[in-house]
Amino acid sequence: MLVFSRRKGQRIVISNEIEIIVTQTSRTSVKIAVRAPNHCSILRGEVFDAIVEANRAAAESGLEMSLPHPAPEPDAEGSESAVQAVAEQSASQTA
Repeated sequence: MLVFSRRKGQRIVISNEIEIIVTQTSRTSVKIAVRAPNHCSILRGEVFDAIVEANRAAAESGLEMSLPHPAPEPDAEGSESAVQAVAEQSASQTA
Protein backbone atom coordinates (compact mmCIF):
# COMPACT_ATOMS: atom_id res chain seq x y z
CA MET A 1 0.00 0.00 0.00
CA LEU A 2 1.28 3.44 -0.91
CA VAL A 3 0.52 6.17 1.66
CA PHE A 4 0.49 9.88 0.76
CA SER A 5 0.45 13.04 2.81
CA ARG A 6 -1.55 15.76 1.08
CA ARG A 7 -2.82 19.16 2.10
CA LYS A 8 -6.02 20.92 1.13
CA GLY A 9 -6.03 21.68 -2.61
CA GLN A 10 -3.32 19.13 -3.41
CA ARG A 11 -4.01 16.15 -5.65
CA ILE A 12 -2.98 12.63 -6.54
CA VAL A 13 -3.13 11.33 -10.13
CA ILE A 14 -3.52 7.62 -10.88
CA SER A 15 -2.78 6.21 -14.36
CA ASN A 16 -3.33 9.55 -16.09
CA GLU A 17 -7.09 8.94 -15.76
CA ILE A 18 -8.04 9.28 -12.11
CA GLU A 19 -7.46 12.40 -10.05
CA ILE A 20 -8.05 12.65 -6.31
CA ILE A 21 -8.17 16.16 -4.84
CA VAL A 22 -8.19 16.99 -1.13
CA THR A 23 -10.95 19.58 -0.76
CA GLN A 24 -11.26 19.90 3.02
CA THR A 25 -9.57 18.59 6.12
CA SER A 26 -10.55 18.55 9.78
CA ARG A 27 -9.34 16.76 12.89
CA THR A 28 -11.55 13.73 12.21
CA SER A 29 -12.12 13.61 8.46
CA VAL A 30 -10.89 14.49 4.99
CA LYS A 31 -13.16 15.44 2.08
CA ILE A 32 -11.93 14.46 -1.35
CA ALA A 33 -13.09 14.98 -4.90
CA VAL A 34 -12.53 12.20 -7.44
CA ARG A 35 -12.37 12.80 -11.18
CA ALA A 36 -12.45 9.58 -13.21
CA PRO A 37 -13.73 8.27 -16.54
CA ASN A 38 -17.37 7.14 -16.63
CA HIS A 39 -16.34 3.49 -16.99
CA CYS A 40 -14.75 3.57 -13.50
CA SER A 41 -17.00 2.58 -10.62
CA ILE A 42 -16.24 4.70 -7.54
CA LEU A 43 -17.67 3.45 -4.25
CA ARG A 44 -17.08 4.12 -0.58
CA GLY A 45 -15.31 1.19 1.07
CA GLU A 46 -18.29 0.14 3.18
CA VAL A 47 -20.59 0.14 0.12
CA PHE A 48 -18.10 -1.96 -1.85
CA ASP A 49 -17.78 -4.40 1.08
CA ALA A 50 -21.58 -4.73 1.28
CA ILE A 51 -21.77 -5.50 -2.45
CA VAL A 52 -19.01 -8.10 -2.16
CA GLU A 53 -20.83 -9.73 0.76
CA ALA A 54 -24.16 -9.68 -1.14
CA ASN A 55 -22.44 -11.24 -4.16
CA ARG A 56 -20.93 -13.95 -1.94
CA ALA A 57 -24.31 -14.70 -0.36
CA ALA A 58 -25.98 -14.70 -3.77
CA ALA A 59 -23.38 -17.10 -5.16
CA GLU A 60 -24.02 -19.47 -2.28
CA SER A 61 -27.76 -19.34 -2.89
CA GLY A 62 -27.45 -19.63 -6.68
CA LEU A 63 -28.33 -15.99 -7.47
CA GLU A 64 -25.91 -13.61 -9.14
CA MET A 65 -25.33 -9.89 -8.51
CA SER A 66 -22.57 -7.53 -9.61
CA LEU A 67 -21.17 -4.07 -9.05
CA PRO A 68 -23.39 -1.31 -10.40
CA HIS A 69 -22.37 0.33 -13.63
CA PRO A 70 -21.91 4.07 -13.38
CA ALA A 71 -24.94 5.99 -14.59
CA PRO A 72 -24.30 8.16 -17.63
CA GLU A 73 -23.91 11.75 -16.62
CA PRO A 74 -26.25 14.18 -18.38
CA ASP A 75 -23.46 16.74 -18.74
CA ALA A 76 -20.03 15.15 -18.29
CA GLU A 77 -18.30 18.45 -18.99
CA GLY A 78 -20.42 20.21 -16.38
CA SER A 79 -19.61 17.63 -13.71
CA GLU A 80 -15.92 17.88 -14.51
CA SER A 81 -16.07 21.65 -14.20
CA ALA A 82 -17.84 21.25 -10.85
CA VAL A 83 -14.98 19.10 -9.55
CA GLN A 84 -12.51 21.60 -10.97
CA ALA A 85 -14.35 24.45 -9.23
CA VAL A 86 -14.15 22.61 -5.90
CA ALA A 87 -10.43 21.97 -6.45
CA GLU A 88 -9.79 25.61 -7.38
CA GLN A 89 -11.78 26.84 -4.38
CA SER A 90 -9.77 24.56 -2.09
CA ALA A 91 -6.50 25.69 -3.63
CA SER A 92 -7.42 29.38 -3.23
CA GLN A 93 -8.34 28.84 0.42
CA THR A 94 -5.00 27.12 1.01
CA ALA A 95 -3.00 30.03 -0.46
